[in-house]
Amino acid sequence: MLFSLGHVFSFAQGSKSLSGDQKEFYRTVKKEAKNLKKDGWLPAPGGLPIEQQVEKLYTMQQKTDEFELPVYIMGAGTGVSDSYEAAKMQATISAKQDIAGSIQTDVVAIIENLTTNSQLTAVDAQTLSKTVINAKNQTSQNLGRTIPVMELYRNKSGDGKEVMIRLAYKLDQIMR
Repeated sequence: MLFSLGHVFSFAQGSKSLSGDQKEFYRTVKKEAKNLKKDGWLPAPGGLPIEQQVEKLYTMQQKTDEFELPVYIMGAGTGVSDSYEAAKMQATISAKQDIAGSIQTDVVAIIENLTTNSQLTAVDAQTLSKTVINAKNQTSQNLGRTIPVMELYRNKSGDGKEVMIRLAYKLDQIMR
């Protein structure tokens, strides 16, 4: 069971009920949040505090299914523009392409495995791999529901904004 970060930190300091792994997890979250703040990152307007976003990110990255396979594919992207919305759009597209690249890698591994199992020629295997690579942009455009995990921004010189987006995509959605 997860608690809000503020409650866990105050609870952890006054009690020995948290395991060593949990203490290390929250220590790492707190350190990462501190580094992000030091680098000038701020939570998106109306968004969760940085500590809670980092906690959610780390929790989702570590989540596995009954076969110890990751439940989520994570994608990261940044965008820079004069307006917050334009930078956010760039970052979101970049994060989706990052997820599509991860899916592509998994699909290529499956194709290579099928190639090995079905004894296709090397030329046939290359053709299949090239087809998958060409489908990366189409995959990023056709991704279903992505889960926004982290949205931070920082001010750049002048009126510019840099936005960092982290998205998650449930692996079981690929099979749908």
